[in-house]
Amino acid sequence: MTLFGFFLAGLFKDTAISAFLLNRRRRRQEDENLRQWTKRTEIPVLGWYLAKHGGYPSTPFERVRGRAIVTAARWLVNSKTFEHLLGYALNKNSEMKRLKPKVGKAGVSRSWPRIELVS
Repeated sequence: MTLFGFFLAGLFKDTAISAFLLNRRRRRQEDENLRQWTKRTEIPVLGWYLAKHGGYPSTPFERVRGRAIVTAARWLVNSKTFEHLLGYALNKNSEMKRLKPKVGKAGVSRSWPRIELVS
């Protein structure tokens, strides 16, 4: 075997080892990504009906809009702010209930004061 053959054998050995290690690292990274993937449940009949009758986006704007709405909704629902928002809207002693206008006679709500005309 010549010197050039030894060089090629060493190059092949280094390439094989690096390919093996890089492939192992890639598989470990994929496994980590799949473990972090959040599994979202679906309502079986409703999901099927909406997928069948919902239609598909026909323009690029509809695709971007659909992605943006879904991303924003997931971001809001997965945030701690959503818990506070639900508490603000649903809790009995929430301040939101106190901000509603007072109910007048016969269940009529007024947001403007009564104006008396003086002549």
